[in-house]
Amino acid sequence: MKNIVCSCVAVLFLFFSHAALAAPVTHGISAGLLDVENVFNFDTNLAEVTVSMAANNLECSSANRGDFTVRVGMGPSSSYDVSQGILMACVAENGRNNYQTNVNYGTNAYPICSFELNTSGTYRIVTFLGGSTEYNVNVAGAYFPFDKYLCGRAFNALGNNGGANNTLIGSPGLVH
Repeated sequence: MKNIVCSCVAVLFLFFSHAALAAPVTHGISAGLLDVENVFNFDTNLAEVTVSMAANNLECSSANRGDFTVRVGMGPSSSYDVSQGILMACVAENGRNNYQTNVNYGTNAYPICSFELNTSGTYRIVTFLGGSTEYNVNVAGAYFPFDKYLCGRAFNALGNNGGANNTLIGSPGLVH
């Protein structure tokens, strides 16, 4: 009798478990953890990137040392369009030794990251050590669409270091 009751409970659980499933995600954020591996045995300027965790199809479309171009969506419908949202990025690894000659001399390095615009109008995550030494490290990125979040990016249109921020790409209604 006890086995029959347990079996009935298990069947009922399986039958009604669809109600326990999470509702579809509608916040519009795409995010991912990018695991970055060195491929220095071929070329010190390369990186191999795997998106180990992702929400709403954040993908890495190309990579080299310290530069990881990302896109939102899958296949031909994926978007690189910076006019539709903002990318935020952070380092996801506390200390790393890539064994690069003349970079960190056999000790852990603690790179920082940011996001940049490619000349083609796409986003990329950039990781580097002080100055401009690009350095491979695991990173996370999240893309926030302008039509769902109040966000934007102010920058100097000519790319002048220290120049006035004279251009704004952002949510409708956001002013500077």
